[in-house]
Amino acid sequence: MTTPSVNSYRGVLYVLLAAFFWGISGTVAQFLFSQNIKVMQVVQTRSTFAFLFFLLVLAVVRPVSLKPDFKKIGWYLAAGIIGVGFSNFTYYYTINVSSVGTAIILQYTAPVIVMVYGILSRDEQASWMKWAALAVSLAGCILAVGAGSSDLLNAGPLAVTIGIASAFCFAAMGVIGRQLNRHSGSDLWQNLVYTMMFAALFWAILQPPTDWPSWNLTPSDWGILGVFSLISVVLPYLFFYLGLKFLPPSTVLIISTFEPVTAIISAWIFLGEAMSGIQIVGAGFVISAIVILGIENRQASRG
Repeated sequence: MTTPSVNSYRGVLYVLLAAFFWGISGTVAQFLFSQNIKVMQVVQTRSTFAFLFFLLVLAVVRPVSLKPDFKKIGWYLAAGIIGVGFSNFTYYYTINVSSVGTAIILQYTAPVIVMVYGILSRDEQASWMKWAALAVSLAGCILAVGAGSSDLLNAGPLAVTIGIASAFCFAAMGVIGRQLNRHSGSDLWQNLVYTMMFAALFWAILQPPTDWPSWNLTPSDWGILGVFSLISVVLPYLFFYLGLKFLPPSTVLIISTFEPVTAIISAWIFLGEAMSGIQIVGAGFVISAIVILGIENRQASRG
């Protein structure tokens, strides 16, 4: 029988893998933009392709998961539209009107929102170690994005408002994902395919797939977008949902702050971007926060 501490470590590993894939997807996205592929083309196709991927795989391997649980339709709808659709839209919109640094810092205030929600709803207890991990991870995020941190001070009201909205959407994804996946009998694959279905519908309303031919993309471009969907949506959301089976949403979102660390390291390795000493310190802060959470989870499982 698997012990609670083993489950906690497994959950941490899953969320780190989700953050890893989200982080490197930022580097891949920068490459795509350099190839004259537009932001909205990337954002829309990745959710649609992810849904088609899950749909095809489950139709062959696990068709039973394609039968929806109508009691969860509301949760699927919220996860897809708010957790994936609006979360991505507000994040990229913040980048468009401000900077990547501003978008990251504001979105990763989501753990604070979830912590407050968890306390008010009595869904979880926030120990002093978790608050310490939260503070350290936020400080690490600010340092890790480097010069982008100063952009926040100069961001206009629109950027701040949309950025905070992205934090609430990301926080909602943690809470909703936990609700969908916390029980041992939950069908993870069913939850994923219907979450992505509603996310795809969200983007289809904003820009119908019938408009795609007008993009005039090459077969190679479409292939790259397909691979990007695998890296930026399929794998990270799979691991994110797996992590939520074992850990409370506040812990999951704190660990997710490893994403910008992965992003700056991958950009340094693959794109040759400089990595400052302050960014290295920030990465150390985020890693320290994850270690603190590991100790906190171990103590909680023993208690």
